[in-house]
Parts: sequence; structure tokens; C-alpha cells
Amino acid sequence: MIPISTRTLRHTVLPLYQRARSFSRTVRWLSESARRAVPELVRDLLVLPGRPRVAVFVVSPAAGARRGLLPTLTRSIEAAVSTGLQAELLVLDYDADVDAQLSTRGEQDITVRRFWREAVVGTDASMPHRITSVKHPDTPGQPLRRAVVDGDGRLVRTVDLHPRTGQEVTHRYSTGDGRCWLSVWIDPDDGTPGRAFQHLPAARAFASLRAAQASWVREAISTTGRPLLIAGDRTGEDVLRAVRRIGATKRALAGEVTAAHWRALVSDAKSGMSDAMRVSLRLLSDSKLQ
Repeated sequence: MIPISTRTLRHTVLPLYQRARSFSRTVRWLSESARRAVPELVRDLLVLPGRPRVAVFVVSPAAGARRGLLPTLTRSIEAAVSTGLQAELLVLDYDADVDAQLSTRGEQDITVRRFWREAVVGTDASMPHRITSVKHPDTPGQPLRRAVVDGDGRLVRTVDLHPRTGQEVTHRYSTGDGRCWLSVWIDPDDGTPGRAFQHLPAARAFASLRAAQASWVREAISTTGRPLLIAGDRTGEDVLRAVRRIGATKRALAGEVTAAHWRALVSDAKSGMSDAMRVSLRLLSDSKLQ
């Protein structure tokens, strides 16, 4: 038997072992992707000609960008429904004014789903949460926490504040029974949401709040065949770019979409796509969300 040196083992066997592990991880990833993709492909095939497709609008009504958003979005959704499309609205972030307007208008023609209520599975996130105060001050009177409550008195999230600067530090989303199901760290430089950690129903880390929201959108459309995914704003665009869904059509809302635009989009009549339609519905390309 020819003796093999440790150096030879390190330079020959170790690379083979590393490649084998990498191949094994790739196979597992492909298996998991296949388990999700196969049922979706079956549902896509069941969307027969003449059967109404579903237009899924994804929006995040941030305080600085909500002006003018709802009227344009509402008219575009109403135009979609008038053509026979089914419509769903996935709202990513809570905004009191927009949420109140949605509740006032009613939801008879459109299914509205809210991230802060429905992303946590297996808990009663819609259960009323009673609180006695919105601000929770420390001894000198400086608020350390701020509770965000919806119009029905349900706790949406708790905002933790820096004791000296008053800047937002973390957002903690609560279930109906008061448990925290998602923690989001806020970037101290620009105040934007950063990395997130899901506590319930199972522990899971996300690179950002947007990544967590993309995961929710992915699950929300998992039973929808060939969905039309429409981003209603810049955040919606970021989230949809991270959603991997075979058979989906991704567009970004850039203006009011008329019934004629929807008909052209659904029929895939590229020759009939006017310049106005291209302006109202931009093609949304994929990219990895960090």
C-alpha cells in the first residue's frame, strides 16, 4: 500500500468532499423548489381559455407616498373587475388613512389581505387587543414605546424608541393575544426597516422586512393559477421582484389602467399594446431582494 500524505489528502479529498456537500445542498434546494412548483404548474394548466384570471395588487401605502395612490389604484382595480378579472389587494404596511378608506369603501368586489394580520399562521392575529395607552413613558416622561392601533382597536405593532433620541429602534408585530410574532430592526441612519426575525409559528430570519413580506406574498398566491402581479408603488415593486412564481406576469402600476389595457394584457396581444398601456403598466423584471 502506498502511503498518502496529509497534504495530498487535503488537496484532493477535501475538495471532492466540499463539491459533494455543495451538490447535496443544490439537490435539496431543487427538491424543495420542485415540491412547490409542481402544484402551481398544475393550477396554471387548469386556467382554461375564458376562465377569469386573478389580478393581485401589491402596495405599501407609506406616509410620504400615499397621496393620490388610492384613487388611481381604486379606479384601476374597478377597471380590472369590469373586464371579468378577479382582484385581490395585498397591503404590506399599515397606514391609518388608507386602511380607513379601504374599510369605508367596502370589499365586496375585491379581496383585501393585510400583511400584519395574515402573515402569521396558526395564531389569531385578528383578535381584539385591549390597551389603555398608546404611549408608554419612562420615568422622566420620555416615551420608550409607541403602540400602533387600527381603527377597530387592534394592536398592529409596537414601536420601540431610543431613550435619548426618540428615534425608532425596532418594530414588534403582535398577535391578538399579545405575543410578538415578528421583530424588525430599524436602520438608525435613514429610519428604514432592516433585518427581520419571525418568532411564530416557527423561528425564521429574514434579510429585511421586505424579504419577509415577499415570502408572505409568495404564500398568498401559491393557490392562484397564472396570477397577474401588479406592484402599486416602489415598495411593492421591490417585494414583487423577490417573488419567484412560475407562470406569473409581473407589472408595475405607473398610472391609471383602463379596461382596454386589462383586456390587452390578459389576451397577451402584444401588437395591441399602445404606448399608453406601456406607460400605465411597466414590465417588472426579477432581481434578488437583499
